[in-house]
Parts: sequence; C-alpha cells; structure tokens
Amino acid sequence: GVNGFVLKMKSAEDIAEKLEILIRDENLRKKMGAESRKKAEGMGWESIAKKYISIIKRVKGLENFKF
Repeated sequence: GVNGFVLKMKSAEDIAEKLEILIRDENLRKKMGAESRKKAEGMGWESIAKKYISIIKRVKGLENFKF
C-alpha cells in the first residue's frame, strides 16, 4: 500500500511477514512514513478548520439562491 499494508484478520503470520518486509526494505519504510505523515497532516485542527471555513463561505454565497 501507499502508507500501510492490508492484513489478514487474526493472522500472526501475515503480520510477521509484513513486518519483515518493512525491516528489510528501508526505502519502503521511508516512503510509507512520508505518505502517512502527509495523510496525518491533512487531519490536523488547522486543516479541518480551513475545510469548514471553505464550506461556510460556499454556503454563504448561496443565501440568495432560489430553488
């Protein structure tokens, strides 16, 4: 995956396999880490507030809209 793996339910073997992949592949670890950081940054308070402000501005512009 881009920022993680899909794991089989209740499979210790699958978890171990994926961990081994990460242990052996430094580039993959760095790539997944960077992608995870980007995703997390988009979920911070500042980002969420900007999204709400954008929505409010769009809705405010519709106050004279007639259906």
